[in-house]
Amino acid sequence: MAVFKSEPQSFLGIDLGVGSIKVVELKNENKRARLATYAFTEQIVDITKGDISENKQEIAELLKKICAKAKTKSTVAITAIPLSEVFSAIISLSEVTKKDLASPKTLVPQIEREAAKILPVPLADLVIDWKIVDAKEKDKADETEEGEGKQNVRILVTAAPKVLIKKYMEIFRLANLNLMSLETEAFALIRSLVGNDKSTIAIIDIGATKTNITIVDKGIPFITRSINVGGKIISEALSKNLGISEEQAEQLKADIGLPLEGGNGNAARIIESLLAPIISEVKYCFGLFFADNNMGKKDIDKIILCGGSASLPNLAENISKILNLRVYVGDPWARVLFPQELKPVLDEIGPRFAVAVGLAMREIE
Repeated sequence: MAVFKSEPQSFLGIDLGVGSIKVVELKNENKRARLATYAFTEQIVDITKGDISENKQEIAELLKKICAKAKTKSTVAITAIPLSEVFSAIISLSEVTKKDLASPKTLVPQIEREAAKILPVPLADLVIDWKIVDAKEKDKADETEEGEGKQNVRILVTAAPKVLIKKYMEIFRLANLNLMSLETEAFALIRSLVGNDKSTIAIIDIGATKTNITIVDKGIPFITRSINVGGKIISEALSKNLGISEEQAEQLKADIGLPLEGGNGNAARIIESLLAPIISEVKYCFGLFFADNNMGKKDIDKIILCGGSASLPNLAENISKILNLRVYVGDPWARVLFPQELKPVLDEIGPRFAVAVGLAMREIE
């Protein structure tokens, strides 16, 4: 979904989350990412709501303010479309020759034809992107007259509404930024949290109002799901049930987290009950992954947590105990160079910056 092409030495990764806007500027130092600056603002802005004209000026002004606050120098930006707004699926093509694979554009008609069968809205209303996952030789009996054996090819197809993409482009234009590319949050998270790790990993991104679950194998997001449970919803429930302000609820949530041996207090029980749907959805995603015959017999090797609520005390330990898997809080700065004196604050904010860092890294690695 390329929009603007250039070759600057630094890039802006901009995550327009519902709960906050995160901006990271990374410099390209011989294919290594170095942190130039970062900033975020805690202000609810939902870009997916309304039509193209609604709230775009407001979001653009916020974006200009946060870039000014961070003293960013680059004007070349990469942003991501929320996972909940993107349709993603693996399709299979069976009549593909090596000649086709050498010129992948020849596959576009077949890809669009297969995608149209499963897309929830008309193809004309969407922007389609695709990536070849793998190809396997078919039986020799399927060999063509030219001696080119046909192959079974799996392709990851992603599709996003044209109207939403147009809105993103308008916002960045109004903010005086050159939108270089739009991609899905899943690929940004893989870039910042997984890197070259080819094992099977589940990424759980707990945002303000939604939790996104992505199962990654060999760097490809095979399963992506989104549910309407997030950190803000937990805080609102604590506020309502305990009769305290949302600010107090946020602090309470950060202080008590989850109990390791079951909840004794009201607050702990409320948090546990609200996180239960996330655990159920993770198990459902595991079932979808294991049911895919093309994946073979694979296990989930580990879980990586990110998002604003990823650092909730004892969250990783509880998920690990329930699912009997290794669970880690993601560190998006692991492959980014930065002054060591910033490490304490970067460690603290790291999980919420995973998407922004992955976006800024897109043109560097």
